Formats: sequence, structure tokens, C-alpha cells
Amino acid sequence: MNNDSLPLAHQDLMRKIQNLAADNQSGTIFITSHDGHLARIVLDEGRITHLIFDSKYVGYDAIERIHNLTFARLQFISGIFENAKEVPLPDTADIFQKLFSGEGADVTQTISSDMSDHVEEIQKALAQEIGPIAMIVCEEYVDNIDSLKTIDDLLMLIDTVALEISDVDLRQAFKEQIKTKII
Repeated sequence: MNNDSLPLAHQDLMRKIQNLAADNQSGTIFITSHDGHLARIVLDEGRITHLIFDSKYVGYDAIERIHNLTFARLQFISGIFENAKEVPLPDTADIFQKLFSGEGADVTQTISSDMSDHVEEIQKALAQEIGPIAMIVCEEYVDNIDSLKTIDDLLMLIDTVALEISDVDLRQAFKEQIKTKII
């Protein structure tokens, strides 16, 4: 068990997590933020298999929240694994790229494929949840922003249009499904 008693700045926290992954560790990383949030990152032979933030955000939704931690304590416990249903995640290198800000990681990486294809995928998935109004919802959002060029722009679109889904569980499932499909 590795328990650091002093809070770490974001970059130092990410480096420690990256070092555990690089050492092919298996176990659970517990992160307690200075403002009371709890995150868990599960490693399996250095590969990130689960991300959980405050017990209600998992997968992609946890990445952004972990990325926004400024100071936190880290504890690593070998051999403890998450039992929850596995949520599709990008590979570990991509997760670290999203978690780091600066230092060689481009968090707002430009997407090379045609954005209209991605918007169409979002519209189709949203239409399965709320019906044909999904096209109008997506078009209104796209019309009200300056540009749609990056992964962050797409994630913002997904999070915004998902608010049209009233059922919280369906909303979460929609976001996870479409993020996996697009990114």
C-alpha cells in the first residue's frame, strides 16, 4: 500500500498515476481531492480499466472531472479491483492525454474526420431517446456555437443535448454509448 499524506498538484498527481501504469501495476488508485471529491482509477497490469468519480460519474464522464482536480491525495492499493460493470474506455495513453493539461498533451485535440458525420451520429442516437426533435435540438446547438472542430466541442455537444433526456439513467447510457462510438 502506498499512501501519500501531502496533497499533490494536478501535474504531480498525474505523473504518479502514470508511473504506476508504466510499472504495470494492478490495483486501485484512490484520489481524495482537497474539496472532498473521491476518484478511483483501476489498473490491470498498467492498463486503466475503470474510472469512477464521486460514485456517479464513470468512464468518459469521470475523465473530465479527474482532469479538473487541482490538489488531491493519492493512495494506491495493490490487488483491489472494481466489480462494477465495465464501461468502454479509450486506451490508457489516450486517457492520460486527456488527464494532463499541457506538458505535451493536447487536451483539445483536433478531430480530422468530417464533423457533420459526428453530428449526424449524435442526432441518430438522440432520436432513439427523444424522437425526431433530436435533429432540431442538435442543429440549434451547432448554430449557437462559434465552431465545432475539436473533441472537446463534440463532448460539449453530447453533454448539452443529453440534457433533453429526462431519465438520468438513460441520459448517462446515451452519453457513454455515443462517446464510445464517436471518440
